[in-house]
Amino acid sequence: MKNLFLIISIVLLGTISSSGYHKFLNPKIRHLSNNQTDDSDALQALLDKGGVINLPAGRSFTTAKTLYLKNNSEIVNGNMCIITYSGTDAAIDFQRTNKNFPVRNTISDLTIIVQSPNAVGIRWKSSYSSLKNCSIALKSSNQIGFELCGDVSGTGSYYNLFENCFVQGSRQLGKTNQYGWKFTYDATFPSRCANADLWIGGRVGQCDVGMYINGSGNEVNHVAAEGCGIAFYFDNPDSKAGCVSNKVIMPYIEKCSTAFKYGSNSIANIATSPYMTGVPSIKEDVGKNNVSN
Repeated sequence: MKNLFLIISIVLLGTISSSGYHKFLNPKIRHLSNNQTDDSDALQALLDKGGVINLPAGRSFTTAKTLYLKNNSEIVNGNMCIITYSGTDAAIDFQRTNKNFPVRNTISDLTIIVQSPNAVGIRWKSSYSSLKNCSIALKSSNQIGFELCGDVSGTGSYYNLFENCFVQGSRQLGKTNQYGWKFTYDATFPSRCANADLWIGGRVGQCDVGMYINGSGNEVNHVAAEGCGIAFYFDNPDSKAGCVSNKVIMPYIEKCSTAFKYGSNSIANIATSPYMTGVPSIKEDVGKNNVSN
């Protein structure tokens, strides 16, 4: 009877594997010892499979190469893992498939430590997707926690949900030019920015700029900024359309030099109902029809 049960189990396991349900059968990835250097290839092989990816809970990895999400509807459950990234590009990025970036993706419960100058934690290019309970630690100058990229083809980054995500900078340690969240765009089409995205909760600490916002129709709700130079900065100087109709609602702002800065090409943006303490400059506004109340 035991032998029969074993045979049935083996047959079922083979059926699951041959049917493509690799998402439940992740390859083994071990924590690096001192004489090893890079988990990038093993992690990339796992991400390339698509579907639901479960990182082994609570493990630590080191990477020197960018990890790419390439598939639609990919779910990466970080399970409280930590990735220490030593490269000079982005720890995680998205790669085009059939001219468009992947959509309907989720990354959750993952921490990334960014070591090198000029590097990025997560370069976000997906749309209709979500990022939940993720944290970035910035350790050097000229770094970005989360970069939201506008796409010249108009495929991103739109209609995303960013929930309870954190960036910890090191401005207090003398590091400079750190951004918690930074919206960027292709220089050939600066009006194509990150639009209609939603933030709920989260925090940025000790960065030169907590959030640099361009595009239009983005809503930042109940996000905290502490110890930053500028908490929330609205502008898109290269766009004919400008930085338009974005909202920051009920932020918590503590010990930031300036709470809200509106650049010359910011139009009809709104910052409302902040709770502030230790903020010497509430607003700098050289834009048009912006509202702070």
